[in-house]
Amino acid sequence: SNYPLLMADKNRNKFLLGKGGQKEIAKLLKKSSNPKQTIQDFQKSHSLHSMFAKAFQTIPKHNAKKGDKKVESLDTDSVLTFLYHLGVSQQEVHKRISDALKQNLEDEIRAIKGTEPLVTLLKSCWLPATTVPELRPVLWAVLRKLGSNTPIKVLECLGERDDDGITLKHKEVWHPLPPLLKRLVWEVDWDRCMLNQDPDDPKIYPELV
Repeated sequence: SNYPLLMADKNRNKFLLGKGGQKEIAKLLKKSSNPKQTIQDFQKSHSLHSMFAKAFQTIPKHNAKKGDKKVESLDTDSVLTFLYHLGVSQQEVHKRISDALKQNLEDEIRAIKGTEPLVTLLKSCWLPATTVPELRPVLWAVLRKLGSNTPIKVLECLGERDDDGITLKHKEVWHPLPPLLKRLVWEVDWDRCMLNQDPDDPKIYPELV
């Protein structure tokens, strides 16, 4: 993307999501002489315990040294093992937790007052939300809350096209947006279309109708 506003936090507190996670583990396995150990290490470093430690800037227990004070206390390994023996997969547990956290986050977003914290959240959620479908509701909640205060650069990005100049680059994000935000995207995109195409050309808005 060419929009610094949305990419400013790309490399800060990076979490492996979607295709990024798949590429990372594939890269590790290619270099590994012990695939079993590599998978176990990857599971440990990307467990719920490790992710909570990363999110709250604490130290996971497997990396803690004697005397460390900021050790993450929430360790889910024993609970996950117990649930596994009951027939509940880790994937199902992770999905339920993520769904609950996502719903709570959406509720918090609706209660936010002021634009600045919403723009900050927008920076953090744009990249994962545009690549991982399950996280898109968070982005939609932020955009709905921002409404007419949505930054121009974000509206431009929502109206960005593929190389063919017709298909929306983020159409999966754009289509569920409410009418107000779609209208704002049209308005911001109109000048660009007028500069590049005949205003009577029906190809201008094939994806926006």
